[in-house]
Amino acid sequence: MINQSHKLEQRSSLICWNNGLGVTRCECMKSGSLVTRFGAIALGVFLLMGAIWFLGFNRGSLPQGKVAAPQAAMFIPRQAPLVLSLLVNPGKLATYRKLLTGQSGANLGQPIQTLLTKAGLDYDKDIQPWVGDEITLAIASLDLDRQPNNGQQPGYLLALKVNDVERSRAFLDGFWQRQATAGQALKVEQYQGVKLTSTQGKQPNWQPPKKRPPASLDAVATAMVGKEFVLVANSAKVLRDALNNVQAIDLGLASASYYQQAVDSLEQPRIGFAFVNLPELAQWRLKSTAKPTITSPPVYDRLAVAIGANQDGLLLENALITASGVDLPPLTPTLTAPVIALKYLPATSALVAAGLDLQTTWTQLNQGIQGYPLLANLLGQSLADTGDRWGLDLSQDVFAWVKGEYGLGLVPSAQGRQADWVFVAEESPSTQPGLRQLDQIAAKQGFSAGALKVGTQDISAWTKLITSVESAAAKPTGSTLIQAEVVGAHLNLDNYTVLASTLDAINQAVQPQSLLDQSEFKQAIAPLAQPNNGYLYLDWPKLQPVLEQKLPLLQTIEGLSSPLFDHLRSLSLASYGRQGRIQRSQIFVRLS
Repeated sequence: MINQSHKLEQRSSLICWNNGLGVTRCECMKSGSLVTRFGAIALGVFLLMGAIWFLGFNRGSLPQGKVAAPQAAMFIPRQAPLVLSLLVNPGKLATYRKLLTGQSGANLGQPIQTLLTKAGLDYDKDIQPWVGDEITLAIASLDLDRQPNNGQQPGYLLALKVNDVERSRAFLDGFWQRQATAGQALKVEQYQGVKLTSTQGKQPNWQPPKKRPPASLDAVATAMVGKEFVLVANSAKVLRDALNNVQAIDLGLASASYYQQAVDSLEQPRIGFAFVNLPELAQWRLKSTAKPTITSPPVYDRLAVAIGANQDGLLLENALITASGVDLPPLTPTLTAPVIALKYLPATSALVAAGLDLQTTWTQLNQGIQGYPLLANLLGQSLADTGDRWGLDLSQDVFAWVKGEYGLGLVPSAQGRQADWVFVAEESPSTQPGLRQLDQIAAKQGFSAGALKVGTQDISAWTKLITSVESAAAKPTGSTLIQAEVVGAHLNLDNYTVLASTLDAINQAVQPQSLLDQSEFKQAIAPLAQPNNGYLYLDWPKLQPVLEQKLPLLQTIEGLSSPLFDHLRSLSLASYGRQGRIQRSQIFVRLS
């Protein structure tokens, strides 16, 4: 089991060894930590993907993967919740030295190096000498023993393409020698002609409920499959299942028809790839005690993502796959340029959605998230909270009469209030009846409709009367003032109706410079292909404080991915319709 040519010696808490390649290494090693360490490497690699823009490659010279999809998919079960792959050698993306020693790169690369240091690994010495052009990390199973009563113990699989067989074998041999020297009980077995080595014992740091005996789970297991892959898992069962997936064509992800269709539909060059089983991932560590209000099956059940890069950031090409038995009509993208409605959104807009036929768009969005109660309830509650402020059912009272172009922008408020909004709708026969209905709803809420001027523009406004008491310093009598507060306004510009939540917001909408003139927005949508069905745009620096307040978990995610979030400028998305079972879209992550 142990290659005796690799000399071992124990030095206090340090374990030192000769790796057979003329290099002696010493380090403190805890038993059963290989998966954690490899997981840290994988996370560091994916963070590097978010940092490659910094290196200043010339357009067209960025590295791209040699294959369209991970070869390791043959080891992964079809029900796997999540698969992440890097399809180029990390050394081709960037040199750590340039990241860590460059004047501006030091700040960016430090979190990555810190992550690897905490994992007890040096990428240049431990991994780079033998790793090839693919690193794939997968959650292979949500629960290894399939007994939810004793807690969820996911099964993880890491597959690393081998470039130097001898060095990879020396690395594994050295690891297992250190485990044996530290007193760890090991198990070696042959399975389908492949040697599996694993530690004996339960997963560290996992405490199942006391009422039920814990399942016997291996902490670390490795295998070298031929001369192609090193496999690492947190259980020998994961490795046995991985080898079974290669042998049985109906088990492995690579042979699934929906997977092949999704891969074939993705056209752009890529450095990475992701595949998500949406229903499975939605159940991962689900602890909510609230009963879901939506029980319909999902319309879309899987997502494939090709991760590409250019000078300015990351370009994600996405393929949403409809669930089996779901038959949706084809959708053809119709917009060959940004809608003119964007001309009337303020240049300061932090969140923008724009396209055609809002009612149809809303129906498709609402339909697409059915089967996922958390998303459906989040979207529904957000819509309800917004409508409750004005006593509106937005879907019926606004969306229903917007038949042409539309644009919605959230504008940071200078007065410290919640963000203002501006909504633009192309005129149609249903516009004026829709506005009259809004007047009626406003009247029922106690608001008055009247005419005002903003600059040279005549606007219609909804107001309410408020009272305030002047300070004694200003008026010794403390007299009461009655003022009219504007709670909404609208006006007509050319062939478009502009509605806003405040006078300040509508004043920004009539300024000469609009969102379409703003360089940040133009750069954010430039990489997105046309024709499409419109855009969703987020200006991250402006929107970040609002999102962090609404979503506390976001700050944790930002901490884990600080190289990406520290330099994130904007996110933009465009949809490209649907053919067969595939709905395609693109997301551009713009980085500074």
